[in-house]
Amino acid sequence: VDPATRVAGTAPSALHVLTGGAQLPAAPLALAMLSVALIWVVGVFGAIRADDADRLDRAALLAVAVVSPVLGVLVTRFVVRAAGVGVRPDPTGWVLIGLFALLVLAAHGIGRSPERTVDDSAEDLVRRQATIRRRSALGAGMAAALLAAGGWWVVGGTAQLSRGAEVLPTYVLGVQESARESRTLMVDLSSGAARFNVTSATVPAWGSAETAVLSTSNQAAAALEQAAQQFAQGQPSDDLARRLEALGIAHVWLRGATPAAVSSLSSAPQMGVAPHDKDSVIFTVTTQPSRALLRTGGPDTDQSILDAMVPSAASDALIVLNEPADADWQAEIDGVVLPVVESGDWRQAWATEGRTGTLTYRLDADVLGVGWQVVGLLLLIVLAAPTAQKGHSPRRALAPHPGRNRGSTS
Repeated sequence: VDPATRVAGTAPSALHVLTGGAQLPAAPLALAMLSVALIWVVGVFGAIRADDADRLDRAALLAVAVVSPVLGVLVTRFVVRAAGVGVRPDPTGWVLIGLFALLVLAAHGIGRSPERTVDDSAEDLVRRQATIRRRSALGAGMAAALLAAGGWWVVGGTAQLSRGAEVLPTYVLGVQESARESRTLMVDLSSGAARFNVTSATVPAWGSAETAVLSTSNQAAAALEQAAQQFAQGQPSDDLARRLEALGIAHVWLRGATPAAVSSLSSAPQMGVAPHDKDSVIFTVTTQPSRALLRTGGPDTDQSILDAMVPSAASDALIVLNEPADADWQAEIDGVVLPVVESGDWRQAWATEGRTGTLTYRLDADVLGVGWQVVGLLLLIVLAAPTAQKGHSPRRALAPHPGRNRGSTS
């Protein structure tokens, strides 16, 4: 799911949106309110005292400061579909735009240092000292606002955040990295609450290209949660192995389960178990699940494709991929593109048309989406180009000099 969205649920309150708490975890509400209030104070004071700024510019910045957070509240009241999942747009960007406009107003209020000349009168000196005091007070207020905002950002970004690393056995990693490209379900009960995750050799990571994930399908996410729940409760169903196979899961890492729960889970058909360390065990699905399956009849006939080789089968056989269906998926057998067909569930499928050989599949880039992003970027550049050519010379340099360019007289 796109980072600019949050899974749909109850819409956050307007106060939490305006203080950056729409996305959990967040900073304490008191700290967030103090930070935002300080930025508003210096921004409004800067708008009043920004003598060097155009009145129209000040009005535009104030409008942005007011309208942007309002839009941030409004967007959280809508639910949109992203990759088949109902989500609410993230309002953080709108709120930050409004706060940035206030900081710009504060900077305008500080302005340039007043110039002093030999012709200054006593009244000019008094005004100059008042301007310096105003600039100092506004600068101190802006520094305090930025300091509070920095604490708000750091505390909010690290609240309720914990990091951990687990090393899976080499035989599990080997299957994940093989042609089977299997997944591993990880269930942790050690904290008293059940937590689960899915890992694989193709799991999305920072800096990697877009990769399909099971959570983009409501059906797949529900099937995954049901399987994890069985391990958390220690009560396996007779078709547990079949459920895992349909998700491409070949191993399950379980930590914190009682010996009775482990014994019960290991008695499930087509499930093996081996200790990993003193707190965790590894369950293996003995049917050798694979990311790609060959279906020769109904869903009960699905067979794992172990070495990326499609064996001889009937002309109506299908390739079923344990990935959420997406128009950008492409599959080939020995370089021949396969036609897309319906799998009957959430998974991607293609017709083999009787072909045999080496199977390859990939998720192509969303060319249309990238194109729209490029067009938007070019539009922003075009809109910003005229402002880049404005001069910013000091007023003294722009003022006329009566003694300059005088003609000589005889």
